[in-house]
Amino acid sequence: MRPPVLTTCDELRATQGAATIVDASWIYGPFNHAGIDVRKRYDAAHIPGSWFLDLPSFSDPAERHDPRVEVITLPRPEVLRAVLAQAGARPSSPIIVTDMDGGCTTAPFARHALMHAGFDNVRLLDGGTPAWRRGPVGLTAREPRYLSARTVRRSSARAEGKTKVFADYGVVRQAIGEGNRAQIVDSRVDRSNRDVLPSDYVGLEVPATVYLPSSCVLEPADEALRFRRGSELCEIFKGAGIDPGGWKITTCYFGLGASVVATALEIAGFDPVLVYPGSLIEYAVKEGLVQLC
Repeated sequence: MRPPVLTTCDELRATQGAATIVDASWIYGPFNHAGIDVRKRYDAAHIPGSWFLDLPSFSDPAERHDPRVEVITLPRPEVLRAVLAQAGARPSSPIIVTDMDGGCTTAPFARHALMHAGFDNVRLLDGGTPAWRRGPVGLTAREPRYLSARTVRRSSARAEGKTKVFADYGVVRQAIGEGNRAQIVDSRVDRSNRDVLPSDYVGLEVPATVYLPSSCVLEPADEALRFRRGSELCEIFKGAGIDPGGWKITTCYFGLGASVVATALEIAGFDPVLVYPGSLIEYAVKEGLVQLC
């Protein structure tokens, strides 16, 4: 039986503190027009007992494919496991991931990273932190807690992922070459890449068989967003020509939107699906489509 992807606020309250709650909020610079400091926002109003997962702390600038683009990179599994151990989370522990935009923007990427690191009971909070705010308990400014990769020692050796969640450049290149190996789903909201990536990315793309922007799998929920319901997602995916049972690889600019659409595919039962975390940035650099100084 497929484990649930989402958990409701009522279900989370019923765990009575048994689950580790992780706030994985982050905003990509070009999208952060309001200049929001997500850590300060967490400090001021967060789910009681939750931990703030400092995603940028897991990103090694040396591992960015294009140093001009300040994005979060895939956390190393061994580092993520060591950091989550500080919150008392073991591989089998229930973990609920949220973010301040509805649990459907950066939380899906964090969930996939945790699964990749070997945590096998990770769900997203349906509606995220805004949904919890509307409930009887509400948010608090008391006892903020933080999880940062800066608190653990990094080794030079990288551990392998425990769960197959991500596709690397080689897998994507093979899928493109073979054609029928997997459907590649382009999840970018703006296919021109303007005002999202440097100007030499304009017009570039990872060759895909399906275009489905990540915004299509989300719906408004009061002041935020949430994933559309499973039945509606099924209709969206069928209309886009996505194979319900075949392999899919989702891609976007640098992995976050790809995780959103991959999560929606899971909710609708359209797995198996892999996320290409490097997405267009890695592909363009390795294909020599952009020139780095």
